[in-house]
Amino acid sequence: MALTTTQQNDLYKLAVGMYGAAPGTVYMNELATALGAGMSMTGIYNALSNSVSFQSQDSDFTNFSTDVQFANQFVTNLVGGTLSVANFNFAVSFVLGQLNGGATRGAAMKSAIDALDGVNEADPNFGAAAARFHNKIEVAKYYTETANGNSTDLAVLRDVIDGVTQDVATVGAAKNEIDAEAHTFLLTGAVDNLTGSVFDDT
Repeated sequence: MALTTTQQNDLYKLAVGMYGAAPGTVYMNELATALGAGMSMTGIYNALSNSVSFQSQDSDFTNFSTDVQFANQFVTNLVGGTLSVANFNFAVSFVLGQLNGGATRGAAMKSAIDALDGVNEADPNFGAAAARFHNKIEVAKYYTETANGNSTDLAVLRDVIDGVTQDVATVGAAKNEIDAEAHTFLLTGAVDNLTGSVFDDT
């Protein structure tokens, strides 16, 4: 089943918001398959929130952490250092309000990520956080769709967008780095193929 534009963007939001990473073609396809099989976005968030890949990022994401610990670490990862103390506390309270209202951690993360995605980048309080998030999504999409990046190493996928901030200049820099690394890979592959075929006739 082909994804809609909204579904596709939702998956990028999930990858960037939960993991601080580009999904790459392999994981993007797996997530798309889950949607195609009838799993809801909230269901995917819930499943991943209980996974080793997510919980191993920080002890505050494990099942033994308190909701306060979880909310603080999640918001820290999501917005970086873009918020004032007051606005950071507001964001943490938003997540805690979801959890205290009975939402799962997966659903609470989805609500917070959707809320951030909907913020106008000119907003004086949360605009910088929104711009940072949107810029990371743009680079994650570039890596996955334009460069066809297919790494399944989470450290590599995080590194793709790690240097991207609310400054639009970091988007171009990250894309250039992706292109440079892809070019190096192609050249290396060409050399390997050539070396393997030079003596085929002997």
